[in-house]
Amino acid sequence: MGTPYDFAGETAYTYIENELLTYNKISKEQYYNRQLLRSAMKKLGFIDNNYEWWHFGACYRSQVSKKYPFIVSFDSITPVSKNSKILTEGSY
Repeated sequence: MGTPYDFAGETAYTYIENELLTYNKISKEQYYNRQLLRSAMKKLGFIDNNYEWWHFGACYRSQVSKKYPFIVSFDSITPVSKNSKILTEGSY
């Protein structure tokens, strides 16, 4: 896959995989395996992540309160700092 699981660097980014392949940061086999994993997960309804090849979501945060009304707010379960990035619809 090109990186260890949970690696938080540019080599794990999915939105630049073509560049990673071009500049030999990942191999053709790693590129193919990422495509295969993403294709299979998307067919099952999961949402891919632009920054982590292994990370998939079940739905966007904006949809969570509609699907799971017992969760009032993400802020109540996840502290938000001014440096944190909150994934919203379209940022996956």
